[in-house]
Parts: sequence; C-alpha cells; structure tokens
Amino acid sequence: MAFAVIRVLMVAVVFVITSALGFAEVKPGFKARISQSGLNYLRDAGLQILREEIIKMDIPDLSGDAHVPVVGSISYTISDMHITSFSISSAVLTTSAGVGVVLQANGISLSLHGNWRYRNHGWIRISDSGSFDASLSGAHLALTLRIGIDQAGRPTVSSASSDCSFNSGSVHVKLHGGASWLYNLFSGSINKAIENSLNKQTCSVVIREVNTDLARQFSTLKTEAAIDRYAVIDYSFVSRPEFSGHIDTAHKGEVFPRGKPRTEAPFNVPTIPADPDVSHHAFLWITDYLFETAGYVYYKAGRFAYNVTQDKLPKGPFSFNTSSEVMKRTLPEVCKKYPNMLLQVNAKATAPPVVRISEANFNVLLKVDLDFFVILPSKSLAYLFTLNATVNGSTLLSCNGTNLLWSSNSLDVDISLKKSAIGKIEVKPLSEAVHFLTNFFLLPWINKKGETGFPLPTNPNIKFQAPVIKQGKGFIKLGVNVHFTPSVLLI
Repeated sequence: MAFAVIRVLMVAVVFVITSALGFAEVKPGFKARISQSGLNYLRDAGLQILREEIIKMDIPDLSGDAHVPVVGSISYTISDMHITSFSISSAVLTTSAGVGVVLQANGISLSLHGNWRYRNHGWIRISDSGSFDASLSGAHLALTLRIGIDQAGRPTVSSASSDCSFNSGSVHVKLHGGASWLYNLFSGSINKAIENSLNKQTCSVVIREVNTDLARQFSTLKTEAAIDRYAVIDYSFVSRPEFSGHIDTAHKGEVFPRGKPRTEAPFNVPTIPADPDVSHHAFLWITDYLFETAGYVYYKAGRFAYNVTQDKLPKGPFSFNTSSEVMKRTLPEVCKKYPNMLLQVNAKATAPPVVRISEANFNVLLKVDLDFFVILPSKSLAYLFTLNATVNGSTLLSCNGTNLLWSSNSLDVDISLKKSAIGKIEVKPLSEAVHFLTNFFLLPWINKKGETGFPLPTNPNIKFQAPVIKQGKGFIKLGVNVHFTPSVLLI
C-alpha cells in the first residue's frame, strides 16, 4: 500500500518540475526561474491533488505465497482494497546545487480496507476468508531527482539507489471474519514482516518509477510552441538547469518557420545580466532576439507585404480616385495625366523589423517600399513612383496569464522618394496620405497579432498572475505568481 502512495507523490512532483522547466552551450534568447516560494506553491498544489486523488485510486489485487504461523504455507489473495484516509504532516521541496530537486515527506499516514482469502498447501486442505483494516503512520520519504538535458534540449530525470531513503514508521493490520481471532494473535509478527518488506523494497520501486515512467514523461515534454501557421517558438534547453535555492533554466528562445527547414537567424543574442530577484513565484527573461527572429520569419514568409486598393479603404473623404480633392492636392500632376482613375499602392518590407528594447522603450522599426500605380481602364497597372518609408513605433507590453501581449497607439512614418517614372515628385504632400495608410493598415495588423501574442512556456494547468514587466537593455523581465488549476491526475 505504501508503494501506491509513493507513486502518487512522484506524480505530484512532476507538476512542479515540468512547471519549472517548462524547457553544446549556446547563448540563451530566453531564461526562466522558479523561486523557492514558487516551489512551495507548486508543492502545496501537488499535495492538494494528492489528497483528493489518492482516495479515488484503484489498487490492484495481490496474490502470492507465504508462510504464516500456525497455518503454514499458503496461497493468498488480497482484493477490493481502497484507501479510507490519507495525510502528510509536512513536505519540503528544495533544490540541490548541481544536482536537481529534493523531496522530503514526513509523517505519511494512511488507512486501508480490503478483503482477504487463502488456502494452505498441506495434505489437509484449509481455506478461510474475511476482511481487514490496515494502517501506516509516521512514514518518511526522502528522494533526490537528478535533472539534466538530452541532445534534443529536453529535460531528463533520474535517481540512483543512494538518492532515496524510506522508513515505514508503524504498520498495523487487523483481520476480520473467519478465524481472525486466531490470526490476530500473531499480528505483531505480521506487522513487523510488512514493515521490513516496505523498508527493503520501497526505494527500489521508487527508483524504478523515476527511471522509467517519470523519465518517459520528461522525454515527451514539448520544447516548442506554435504561434500561428507561420511560426513556432523553440524553447529547448541550451544548457543544464542551475539549482541554487531556485531553479534557473536557459532556453533557445528563437522563432522558426513552422513546418520548414530551420536555419539560424542573422542576429546576435544580447546578454541577460545576473539577477538575484526571487520576489515572485517565477520569472521570465525574454531578449529582443526572440522578437527579431519572429520578425525575420514573418518577413521571409511575405507577411510584411500588402496591396492597398480603393475597396480596402474606409468610407470617408479619403479616396484613391485621381479626380478626388485629396488626390488633386497630393498628386496634381498624376491627376491631370490620369483623370478619374484609381490608384493602387503595393507595400512591401525591404528588411526584417528591427527591435530595440531599453529601460524606457520597446521600439520597433520597419523599412518599407511603397510602389504607386494607376489602374488603367484595361485593368493593367501603370507604374508611377516608389517611396522609401521608415515606420517607427513604441509598443506597450502586457501578460494575460498564458501569453505575452502587445499593443501600439500610433506609428511614425518618414518617407523619401526612391525612384520615379513621372519625373520629380513633391514628397511633403504625400506624408499625410502615407501616415494615414500606415496607421489604418499596418497598425491594426500589429495590434491584431498582439492580441494573441507569444505563448509563454506554461502547461494547461498553470497560469501566470499579477505580472510585473520591467525592461532592460536588450530584454524584458516578467515576474509572475503562479495559479495552478488541477485536472485529473493519472495514477
């Protein structure tokens, strides 16, 4: 019965480890930390799950052979077992420098009810059956989980025999029915035999569980998260986790094209400075490298290209018709040469966005070519000229508990003439029109992407609360508390 308890304890610990690790030495684009207060919160959440789920746990029937005083050699079956009560006086989850996580559970107590039956192996056949109540109290478990990483950047877990100690405390079994009055006379011997068996075998079972089932769960942890159909974030580990009163993990933190061959983006990864802060349950440091690689992926996918035509403009005074007053003021020579025709503007980024993060600003700069055309009566396009536009905007960041979000209020645009097929063009009158187009088309696209944002490395049971965002040179720091919502725990 103690084996089942130990297994549930380890499953509860999985929630703690995977929440903390969410994720050749490579400079990280993303770092994460879970503090001791975060470990304490997740420990308490795991224990709450344990208390709720262990009462519902299915315990398989047991059969075997044994030697029992008075009766002799028997074959027995113990069936219909269920736990009637369970408690742990205290549990501590701490880090071990250079190793991993240490779990210590003290005062483990439980009560169990079930049925028994047996038959002996002698010439005279004897069989009997009844029910029993068993209890274990004051048990203690100490277990070290060694955390590393594999070649794919996934976390690994293992334990050696020296990493586990267990003391069963006091075991008491009382039989009911049949000749229980006789068997209970030897309950002291039965209790001691069970205690010895538990003390001898429990750590072997625990170590086997860690190195098989728990290790298998770690090997299937996802190390990337899809943003949309174009991009995916790589959260794989780039170095071993560090354990020093808290857990620090370093991750790739790069965005790649989804479903396509991967190549490294041509950007430098800024250094995330050392930071002793443990004031929240968890922290995330996200460098501008992550944002720039995202922009690089979208640029390569052609997502920074858009053709603006009259039917895409909002209803109002602004019109692409060369006979409109707006166009006559903006492009008088074009309107004279192509009266009562519509314009088309093809916008296309000439380079990936540049992201610059400082203590005061989160700034994004995008260079765009604006090709102006007239739509002729034949529906063909007559090229007019091309403007260079530099779009610059500051972004406000927020967190909704699972994603990093952003929004921008306005964009500034500087333009210059790149080339022209119709001679000299006065750029100044075009500035107002370009500013309008940029804030009507590009700004909503940026904010629409920001409503979804970047997925943070959580799991379905974890949400971040009370986020505090601070910015530094080349990175943002997100401090959060953790809210755990339990789901069904598979035992």
